[in-house]
Amino acid sequence: MLRSDRRATDGDALADAFLRAEGSLCFDDLVEATPNADVGDVSAWLGHALQEGLVEEIRAELGAPRCFRLRSRGRRIMTLARRADG
Repeated sequence: MLRSDRRATDGDALADAFLRAEGSLCFDDLVEATPNADVGDVSAWLGHALQEGLVEEIRAELGAPRCFRLRSRGRRIMTLARRADG
């Protein structure tokens, strides 16, 4: 899944936030989901998830917060990883 040993807990929390979300999550929502993580770690995790095609950015009006949603591929991979861990 999208984690390293150093960020395992934060990666799991971010994945869980996306799996629980009924819609999109804005960057601030992701930061709130990981209160012990640095903003840079959240940004790096999100960048990797975007690059891997697990998450997609929702286009918004100029000046609106950046928001993201889980893609079908991301849901499958994160759900499988959660089952394997649990």
